[in-house]
Amino acid sequence: MKKLYILLTFGLVLSFASCYKPSTWVDENVKESQGYYPVIQAVRVANLPASGKFAVGDVVKFEMKYWSVDPINKYDLYAKVAGVETLFSS
Repeated sequence: MKKLYILLTFGLVLSFASCYKPSTWVDENVKESQGYYPVIQAVRVANLPASGKFAVGDVVKFEMKYWSVDPINKYDLYAKVAGVETLFSS
C-alpha cells in the first residue's frame, strides 16, 4: 500500500510538471487581437571605425535582421549624442 501511495504521488507530481510551459516575451506580446510585434534578432554596424567612434559627417551603415508577420510601416532611427536623443530619420 505504501508503494502504491508513493507511485501515485510521484505520478501526480510528474503530471503537473509536464503541464508547465515557461512564458516568453513572444508568447505575451504576440496575440491576434493586438497584431504582431517585429522581433529584432541582430543589429550590426557594417562600417565601424577601429577607434569605435564616428567623426562628424560620417555615414553609418548598419544591418538589422528581424522577423515580422505583419508588414513594417516605417523605421524610426534616433541619434543619441552626449545623452540627448533626437529623431534622425523616419
